[in-house]
Amino acid sequence: SRIENPNVVVKFRDYAEKSLRHGIIGDKRYKHICTVIGKLDRFLLIKGFSGLTVEEFSVEHLMDFRDFLFEEYLYVDRYPKLYEKVSKRNKPTERLSMNTVASQMKMFQTFFTLLEDKDEIQKSPFRKIGKEGKKVVMRTRYDDPVFLRKEELLKVISAKVPDNLQDTKDAFLVQCALGCRVGDFQRMGMQTIAVNEDGIPYVHYIPQKTADSQNGNEEVMTPIVRFAFDIIKRTNFEFPVLKNLYGSGGYNTR
Repeated sequence: SRIENPNVVVKFRDYAEKSLRHGIIGDKRYKHICTVIGKLDRFLLIKGFSGLTVEEFSVEHLMDFRDFLFEEYLYVDRYPKLYEKVSKRNKPTERLSMNTVASQMKMFQTFFTLLEDKDEIQKSPFRKIGKEGKKVVMRTRYDDPVFLRKEELLKVISAKVPDNLQDTKDAFLVQCALGCRVGDFQRMGMQTIAVNEDGIPYVHYIPQKTADSQNGNEEVMTPIVRFAFDIIKRTNFEFPVLKNLYGSGGYNTR
C-alpha cells in the first residue's frame, strides 16, 4: 500500500523533518530542502509519476528532474493550480543558474545517500550515473572574482560623496576589506569584533551558507585593515543601506 511503501516525496519530507528534529540540519537548511521537495512533488505530478517510490527512482528520472529544475519556470502558467500555494519568492520566473541547480541536486543526493546507508535501497541513482555523469549533474560555474586594484581602492577611499551616499561608500569599503558574503556582512556588528594578543583587531563569524554542512562551528577570522577599522569605529559597524537594500538577508532558492 501507499503507507507501507510511500512515494519518494513522502520519504524525502520525512528525512528533512527528522534531520531538523535531531539537530542534524538547521532551520535555514530545512527551508531550502523543503523548496526542493516542493519542486520534486510538482515534477512527479506533471510527468505522471506521483506514485514513484525511492526504489523505482531511476537515473532517467534523476536527469529529467535536473532538467525540470532548470526549466520549471516554463510550467508555471501551464499548471497554475500547482503553483497557487507557492510563495512569490519560490515561484520560478526564469531559468535557474547552474550553481543553484547543483546546490539543490546535492540536497537530493544527501537524501539518497542516507537511504543507501540504511539499506533501504541497493544503490543511489547518483552512483548509478557513474563519475562522469555525476560531474555533469553536480557541475557548478563561477564567474571570475571581481576586485579593485590598489589605485582604484585609494580613489574610492579619497572620493568625496554627497551625505546621502556616505553610508553606501562606507559599507562598500568595509566589505571590500573583509571579503565576505553580503548575508554574513549584514549579521556583523561590534559584537563580532575582537582583538588578538598582538593588538590586531579582527572580525569573527560563522559563514551562514555552510554553517549547516560543516563539522563543528569553526569561525572565519579576518584581520581588519586600518581604513576599514576607522570606518567601523566611526559608524559603530552600522550601515542602514544594507537593511534598506537587502532586507533581512538570505538568497533565493527558486
